[in-house]
Amino acid sequence: MKNAVGWLRDDSRLLLHQKGARFYERLAEINHFRPLRDKLRFTLTLADRALLKIGPDFGGQYKFGGWLALGPAT
Repeated sequence: MKNAVGWLRDDSRLLLHQKGARFYERLAEINHFRPLRDKLRFTLTLADRALLKIGPDFGGQYKFGGWLALGPAT
């Protein structure tokens, strides 16, 4: 869900994380923006931990007991 963020400029990525109440709404807007949406074919995410609260600069981490795999529903 957050892969399209990698296509944003650095200043836009910083803005994305400000005012966290709109964070998920902004992620949805990025992923529905046609030029970016047309680049995305398949996303598979593997994670062994999750960031808590605002992101890597503030907040902690939650470590899963193994790997979490996220992929598209068919």
